[in-house]
Amino acid sequence: MLAELRNEQRNASLGFEALQELGGGGISFSHHAPDLLTPVLFEQCVDFFFANIYALQPVLERRHVDEAVITMSRSAEAYCMVLALCACTMIQTDTKLPFSSLEPSETRRTGCSLLEESCRLRRDHDYRQNPTHQTVLTSWLHYRCYLGLGESNAAWCHLREATTQVQLLGMHDEETYRLNPHHAPQKRVLYWLLFIAER
Repeated sequence: MLAELRNEQRNASLGFEALQELGGGGISFSHHAPDLLTPVLFEQCVDFFFANIYALQPVLERRHVDEAVITMSRSAEAYCMVLALCACTMIQTDTKLPFSSLEPSETRRTGCSLLEESCRLRRDHDYRQNPTHQTVLTSWLHYRCYLGLGESNAAWCHLREATTQVQLLGMHDEETYRLNPHHAPQKRVLYWLLFIAER
């Protein structure tokens, strides 16, 4: 237990240091469009998500976002999830989100740009063959984005993709959580949100 707590503290501090090292430029990733997601914008999106959206969609914790930040320079899926989380926050809240770095009219447009980049990067690697919890989460966030944009056909496709990945990972089977308890509470919530949304 102590080793796990120390590891979580180390990961959280590494995530903070990684964001600090980014300075004012775009997040470092070999395929991303320069300056698309700055550390300031990222922090505003994540803070708003956990303050306002998390209560209705508790699909990940702040430490999971920190873990994704740590790995996103070498993991396309982690980076896609971070982009999708920010896009989802901006699109769902539209001009109600107080971004100090953006004009109110730019909020949805920037969210759409982040969504497009997340989808584009996903097409460059085979995430369907070996899905993970993060893969399902990214598909869920894409679904929420397209739903917020009023593009129901695209939203439905991403929802179906997420539910298929859930089946492949066995998230409908309680035995899966006993054998692999990592992120189990968030996985359960994500499964039931997907189940209800599809119904």
